[in-house]
Amino acid sequence: LNASKPPEDNIFLRLPEANLTIALRFLPGVHGNKPYFTFQAHKVNNRFLICPRVQVVVNNRSQWVADGVDCPICAYYKAKYKLYNPGKPPAQLEDALRQIKPMVRVSWNVIAREYNGKKNVGPLVWTCGIQAAQKIWSSILGDAKMGRRPKGDIMDPKTGRDFLLIKKSKGGSSFPDYTESEIMDVSAAGTPDEFGEWLSKAHDLRALNKPTPHDVLVHQFKVHQGIIKEEGNDATSEFDASGDEDAAPAKSSVTVQTPKVKEAKAVPELDMDTDPDFLKELDDAFVAEQGKQGKNKKS
Repeated sequence: LNASKPPEDNIFLRLPEANLTIALRFLPGVHGNKPYFTFQAHKVNNRFLICPRVQVVVNNRSQWVADGVDCPICAYYKAKYKLYNPGKPPAQLEDALRQIKPMVRVSWNVIAREYNGKKNVGPLVWTCGIQAAQKIWSSILGDAKMGRRPKGDIMDPKTGRDFLLIKKSKGGSSFPDYTESEIMDVSAAGTPDEFGEWLSKAHDLRALNKPTPHDVLVHQFKVHQGIIKEEGNDATSEFDASGDEDAAPAKSSVTVQTPKVKEAKAVPELDMDTDPDFLKELDDAFVAEQGKQGKNKKS
């Protein structure tokens, strides 16, 4: 894979827009962390902005809620839909809202088997969408109902497996299709020395995906909206360009309060499409594996 020859010190796996196939080896979590980090993002001005909302489970539902100062883009998104409830916004506005809808993203530490003419490059940080991540998670745990046996700990240095990432462009979509990607046969990650070096250089995924500062979110969103600032006290008027036919009338102004984590039930439209029981089972599997590795080290 030649990803337009990114800088040698670039820690991120950069994939070209063209269709491609690349083998990746996921690294286990370090310092007691999960081997992946999940967060929300908005695509604004053709770039991803990391949302400050955090994931919690309330009433057996996984949701993304404000923890402190709320995300202005989420507040706008939610308030706009609320203005037209019951019902839905006009088609033009709904299309605009889809563009800024919060997306779940997942980051991993990976070794790229072949990258820019070199072998076993990394650790690099690869970030994917929730559908690709769920495919990986489901492969690890298996699916008894579908007759799919679990692949187990694909990150084990000796009995783990590479992930063959098959990326295809979807006609008319800015997001690629990873559905043909698959977990490969059992293989060693590398030599013990190589694996130890990779772990020592693994990146802090949480630190790399810190929320975008609030003032930057506001600025970038105003640029995205083509703003001429208007006075108002609701959660949408500040971000509505002059002459917006879909803007709500003044008499329908809405005040959006920043919800606390315990009030997560107030944001149902921002749920993460993942079963909390599934996530717990996945977490338990990683915890058990870390405990097993700890016992092996002691012995």
